[in-house]
Amino acid sequence: MFELAAFLVSAAGLTLAESPRNGAVRLLMAAGRLVDSFEPDDPFLHELKASIDENVVKVMWDYEGLVSWLDDLTRRVGAEALSRTSRMAQGQRSAGE
Repeated sequence: MFELAAFLVSAAGLTLAESPRNGAVRLLMAAGRLVDSFEPDDPFLHELKASIDENVVKVMWDYEGLVSWLDDLTRRVGAEALSRTSRMAQGQRSAGE
């Protein structure tokens, strides 16, 4: 946990001096480290981590590709969040009946 917190703090300082695209990359790297630190038994998070690892380097040579991938990733994460929220709500309704 300390390593992740230290990374985020140092990344915050660097975002003041770097271009905004580097800030986005640092946030993605933090998301990957978060998944690594908890080692969850969650296929979606493992896919997320693999996708981040594969695509974050695009910042160096394919910025438009990075933006397109990140837009898609944001949609996928949003859809997964909605799906999980819906399943939780259904479970709470079933438990309350």
